[in-house]
Formats: sequence, C-alpha cells, structure tokens
Amino acid sequence: RVVGVMAIQTYDHEARYDDGDLAFFLTVGAQVAIAIQNAELYKAASDRVMHLSILLEISRALSRNLELEPLLETVHREVGRVFDTQNFYIATHERGCDEWDWAFHIEEGMRHPPTRHKLGAGITGYILRTGRHLLFNSTEECQIFMAQEGQSGLGDLPRSWMGVPLLAGDYIAGVMAIQTYEREGAYSAADFDLFSTIGSQVAAAIRNAQLYKEAQRRAEEMASLAQHAETARRISEQKDYSLRLHSDYTDEVGTLTNSL
Repeated sequence: RVVGVMAIQTYDHEARYDDGDLAFFLTVGAQVAIAIQNAELYKAASDRVMHLSILLEISRALSRNLELEPLLETVHREVGRVFDTQNFYIATHERGCDEWDWAFHIEEGMRHPPTRHKLGAGITGYILRTGRHLLFNSTEECQIFMAQEGQSGLGDLPRSWMGVPLLAGDYIAGVMAIQTYEREGAYSAADFDLFSTIGSQVAAAIRNAQLYKEAQRRAEEMASLAQHAETARRISEQKDYSLRLHSDYTDEVGTLTNSL
C-alpha cells in the first residue's frame, strides 16, 4: 500500500543523485512508510478511545437528566468534543402530533428560540416521516435530493449536512443534525456512523424526558382533579357558591374546570 511520496530535488546541479543515493533514499523511505503507518494506527486507536469515552460520557450525562432543556444542552456540549457544532440542532416530536419542535437550534454559534413546524416541513420533517439517515457532501447533493423528494428547506442550503432520526423503539422522537456553510465533504462515513451512534443514545434519553414530562403533567392533572373534588365537597356541604376553580390547561381537565 502506497501511504505517500517522499521526494528530493535540486535546481543548482545536474546529475547530482546516483544509484547509491537512490538506494539510500529507498531505505529511508521504507522507514518513513512504517512510521506513517504507525502514526495512522495510533491516531485510529486514539480516535476510537476518544469516541468510546465520549459515548460513555454522553450515556452518563443523559442518564442524570430527565428535564429536556439540560438534556439538550448536554448533548450539544458532548457532540462539540468531536464535531464543530456552530450549526447544530435537535428537533423533537411527540407521538401523534402533526408538528415538530425545533427544540435546540444553534446557527452560526448563536442559540435561536424554539419554533414549531408542520410535520411535512423541511428535511427534518422528511426524516421524521421516513426514518432515513441522510448525509450530503455538497450543496448540489442537497438540492438534487430535495428536488427528487419534493422537499423544500427551512433556511440557507449548507455545503455539508448530516442528520439522523432519534429512534426510540418503534417511535421517532426527533432528529439530530449538524451542518456547515463553509466546506464541502466535511463529514466522512466514519463521522456519520459515530453521529448515528450518538443519536441512538440521545433518542432514548429524549423519549425518557418526554415520558417524564407526561408523568408530571398527569400528576398535576390528578392534583387538579383532587382539588375539584374538594371544592365540590365544600360547595355541597357549605352551600358556598362563590367558590371558583382555575386551570391553565386547555385539554379535558381545563374544559371540566371551566364547566364546573
């Protein structure tokens, strides 16, 4: 395997090098080749150790977070140990909802406020509907894909982009993506594999955060219903019809509160 080229030349003299020089140069070249191979193997091993360390740290950090906001901040910080996260986002989607949330959105290093979009909007919506992993190494690749799939972007087209579905069991809980507007071919197949592996960990954590939020909401609803029952008891016993109930919910609990 050719690992590189080593050359020497002069502009001052003709026929400066002879066969003995070439033989010596070949010997040196063989040693350099071994050194280059060793350096490549060392870098590959170091990268593997670093990636495993990052995955372990992400796993630890995610297991400690059940609130969505600190969870997303942790993911951004840890992914930034491997990739340039100047342009990075995580979108979340709740089962049965026809919209997705741009829950964590970093653009040119600046945090943008969360926004909501229809399920069919952008490449993010496409990934949520199809579960596909996507990698684009140029703006042209991105344009061709969107034309073929009938998609439109939600911002300026990047020069490199990769996005993965956050698959929690049989449910896509969101999308994690990273991009650059400066360089084509910024992400390799190995980068894509690592990003996908990180995504699988993030998916489970986000789903846990969603379930935790749902459990909290249900607990609050039950507390609200208990308050309703207590108020109804007081009205029944004391005949105090000045008592009023208040609820911030717009679902069935809020409807029940208003009717009462």
